[in-house]
Amino acid sequence: MEREELFGGLAGLRRANDGGRRAPHKPLMLLWLINRFVERGTTEVTYEELEHPVGLLIDEFGRPAKRPSRDRAAMPFVHLERSLWSPSAEGTGPIPTHFPERGSRLRAVGARGRLRPAVERLLADPVTLAEVVESLIDHHFTPALRESLLEAAGPGLTDFETIAARVVLTARRPRD
Repeated sequence: MEREELFGGLAGLRRANDGGRRAPHKPLMLLWLINRFVERGTTEVTYEELEHPVGLLIDEFGRPAKRPSRDRAAMPFVHLERSLWSPSAEGTGPIPTHFPERGSRLRAVGARGRLRPAVERLLADPVTLAEVVESLIDHHFTPALRESLLEAAGPGLTDFETIAARVVLTARRPRD
């Protein structure tokens, strides 16, 4: 996967239509996964590890639910585009896109996933990572949510943003 393919995949994220409004569940899960990558060097995660923090992000930044649910993270876990994400069930292989969007079912099969290795390789470049985060925020959220979203998605994104900004500024400075 090349950078252009990654950004094309991010721009083409299909968003669920939730009562006439587009639900940002997938971009929120991606931001959480990117924070995990910054902090741990991998996006590999079990559904059990992901469901609570991603569910909280969806509750805070997604469309309000009649009642908050742990299962809110199940939808992006099952439906995030396979060009970016690889979910699997313990011992049985890939999770199909028609798998039930229920946390109990995902936990029962030992669901786990990670961003594809090619995506992780691209995210290893600090400039690309910063551009991916900016792209997700710019395309899916209002500017007013930017700071609170970065803080909520994880400390790796707020700390990393400063480092990445320095890298970009240094790269743009004219050389003597």
